Amino acid sequence: SSPNSQTLSPAEAFNQTYQLQAGDQLDISVWEHPELTQKIQVREDGSVPFPLIGNIQAAGRTTSELEKEIRERLNQDFIVNPQVTIQLIGAQFTVLGQKGDSGSYPIEGSLDLLTAISKAGDILTLRTSPVEILRRQGNRQVVIRANVDRLLNGKDPNIPVLPRDTIYVKPPLVTASAF
Repeated sequence: SSPNSQTLSPAEAFNQTYQLQAGDQLDISVWEHPELTQKIQVREDGSVPFPLIGNIQAAGRTTSELEKEIRERLNQDFIVNPQVTIQLIGAQFTVLGQKGDSGSYPIEGSLDLLTAISKAGDILTLRTSPVEILRRQGNRQVVIRANVDRLLNGKDPNIPVLPRDTIYVKPPLVTASAF
């Protein structure tokens, strides 16, 4: 595998969190400071402009890391103990399936792999299908290999699907069987 690609098992990917990327739309609010509430797009260079504190690097960081930095920088000079909340607007994932509904779907709140795969068709007909999640992290691509049967049997953790993930449901593995 190239240095820019990494393959993980579902167990290894279980605790991954989404890292912001250029083009992401953010809704940043500061409690009791409506004048600081902003809808901002992450710029091509990975930064976001924010009132009072200027540009902040957003790409490659999680929303909670960005919340923390904005909170600390506002707290230094401007607002005592600010409550900062960042929401990702329009988060989506893509399913590429054999049949059924390939396409992009919104992520509202948290989403797990089994729920996401079910968008590609009936889970039971996909039982023997290998699944790959393609995920960008910074300038690397991470491939997470899973299997519907292992998920259904609890052998693999039902990992969270993150914004911009592409889930590729491959053709079922043909196994010689009695029926």
